[in-house]
Amino acid sequence: MIASVILRDSVRSIDRLFDYAVPADLVPLICEGQYVRVPFGAGNRAEAALVVAISETSEFSQELKSVREIIDLIPVVRKDQIALISLVRTRYSCTYGDVVRMMVPSAVTEKKHKTRLLAMITDEEKAISVLSEGDLGSLSQIRVLEMLLECKEAYVSEIMSSLSVSKSPITSLKDKGLIETVLRASTADEYTCDPNVADEYQTESQLPILTEAQKKAVDQILSEKGQKEFLLYGVTGSGKTEVYLHCAEEVLNQGESVLFLVPEISLTPQMIRWVSERFPEKLAVLHSRLTPKERYEQWDMIRRGDARIIVGARSAVFAPILDLGLILMDEEQDTSYKSETHPRYHARDVARMRARILGARLVLGSATPNVETYYSAISGYSTLLTLPDRVYDSVLPEVQVIDMREELKAGNRSELSRPLRAAMKKALNNGEQVILFLNKRGYSSMLLCRACGESIICPHCSVAMTLHSPGGGRKPLLICHYCLRTMKVPEECTFCGSKLQGRLGLGTQQLEEIVSKEFPDSRIIRMDQDTTSGRGAHSRLLEDFRQKRADILLGTQMIAKGHDFPSVTVVGIISADLLIRASDFRAGERAFQLITQAAGRAGRGDLPGTVFIQTYQPEDDVILHAAAQDFQAFFKNEIEYRKRLEYPPFLALGSLILSHPDEKTGWLQAKEIKEFLDACGAQAAAGNDIEVFGPGPAQIYRLRDRYRFRINIKAKNKSMLATLYSILQNTYSGKDYCMYVDIDPLW
Repeated sequence: MIASVILRDSVRSIDRLFDYAVPADLVPLICEGQYVRVPFGAGNRAEAALVVAISETSEFSQELKSVREIIDLIPVVRKDQIALISLVRTRYSCTYGDVVRMMVPSAVTEKKHKTRLLAMITDEEKAISVLSEGDLGSLSQIRVLEMLLECKEAYVSEIMSSLSVSKSPITSLKDKGLIETVLRASTADEYTCDPNVADEYQTESQLPILTEAQKKAVDQILSEKGQKEFLLYGVTGSGKTEVYLHCAEEVLNQGESVLFLVPEISLTPQMIRWVSERFPEKLAVLHSRLTPKERYEQWDMIRRGDARIIVGARSAVFAPILDLGLILMDEEQDTSYKSETHPRYHARDVARMRARILGARLVLGSATPNVETYYSAISGYSTLLTLPDRVYDSVLPEVQVIDMREELKAGNRSELSRPLRAAMKKALNNGEQVILFLNKRGYSSMLLCRACGESIICPHCSVAMTLHSPGGGRKPLLICHYCLRTMKVPEECTFCGSKLQGRLGLGTQQLEEIVSKEFPDSRIIRMDQDTTSGRGAHSRLLEDFRQKRADILLGTQMIAKGHDFPSVTVVGIISADLLIRASDFRAGERAFQLITQAAGRAGRGDLPGTVFIQTYQPEDDVILHAAAQDFQAFFKNEIEYRKRLEYPPFLALGSLILSHPDEKTGWLQAKEIKEFLDACGAQAAAGNDIEVFGPGPAQIYRLRDRYRFRINIKAKNKSMLATLYSILQNTYSGKDYCMYVDIDPLW
């Protein structure tokens, strides 16, 4: 018997199937989808590998090496996932191993290890002092130290997973003598499948009655069994979640499984609560904030078929789900579904691939659909379902567009307009709640010298450092949001020596300070990347606001979509112009979506809501369409613009970023790549199916001491782009520069 395997840690040079003989004692046990250990290379080093096929013959004539052991008798992937591996590898120009690692937790191969590395604080007083003085040079180090001060000790792998950091900040803290690491023996029960992460959300609720529009949508989704794609387009508060839950109930009754995808970790607790209220079945949860142990527990429960309902963020689309019959993708337009690290997949496209392989239904839901998704629906490639009205007789909120130019003329220099301030005061006096949305974290965008006009630029990246106020009596810091380097705020300008340094631009921290001064008796919760970096922070902060333990919720885009707070009657959108004036062809779409979604948080209960959009350009079409919640008018303008300039959905768009530590060498290599792509384009069918632009400096030209160059490509379709990228990477692999490719980049 021959086992064809994929190496879990394969690189491009060995990215293919390898055949191994199966020893007689393993023949009755081995099967497709298992993890095995095989000898590889001249030294026969042990490598974890995935069995993708079993056969009686091999195309290789030389003597085959033998499989050493089966790591886990239960398959780690299902047959549909084996088919999915090849599709994802081809589409996103990655290796087999890249896809396998997204599907299977690392703990599967690590669980037999006898010891694990544990980190702990060496001197608590010293650690607190270092944090207070701002002596650490990295935001990652600060977060690791804060986590260890809170929980006293944690496995290194769990710190890395929980905080999304590499091992580097842990090593740096150890070198500074602030923490120590020791090997601790693992216990036998570290990778058991209990308890369920979702149990804390179990409650009971009464089943709502569907509206006619909801009934029609449910009936259409369930009318035909088999693969079919639906776009559920409904205004904010129209009851899309109830449609999801009714469809899920029917699919579960038929003995199949359901996958709920949500874009933000902040939305996961809410979806878990809704699903847990409705279904007594065991629920599994998958998202990036789980520790390796928790992730393994949830994944293993899914693999064994013990969980038939899975709620998760982007990566859950790769879960080993038994008899998957329905994929529900809430807020399908959200940029969080796109991976910004290699491989740069989009969960929506992977969900489509998986639905086709399985013959499962796929439901994409949104109040502000992605332009390409909506175009696909009205063109007949998927079925459009519409929910035009809010449920329970609630109405869309009143929207007021505030011209901040007029506020300045009237002498109001506050970031809060007079109408917004008055509405907030009235709502708070009535015991109602307020949401303020500002899509810029930090205290100020930059520190600017008013004498010479220079700002403090990160020494490793070509971006201005952002001013942050850590709170708790600690000194403010300058932080680079790209390499996470931190710096103390200088007392004088590093260029001219002037002490006339001013803070430019508004961030969520400064907004919190302004609001607390305006409303000193109000309880405020701030939600942004800085306040939600700790484990469980999302659910804790949102639950506090839901239980009215706070009066005002302010934050970035993580508060703008999907949340249901019945007591919120006032929503303020601060600095709407920040959203619109980005140098990207999708800027208008993102601005419309975020403003509309943020506005949709108001008036979802029995009380009417009011939304205030503060802008210096009130006549902008995007602002006017968002204020009217008029997606159709926005889409009409946007699709005409896309067609005129040949942007998606009319052509596929790809990008390539090349980086090198030497600027001159990087430019020469980027030009060489451009010439190669031009030659490939000239050979393409019809001669004009590929168009190459560049090279030019990337938006962040210097990042972590490397110069970055961008090449953009238009092609007839995504398959043509994928083929071009594959040829490119096979030709230029092993060079002394970094190159990554992206299909349908978000930025």
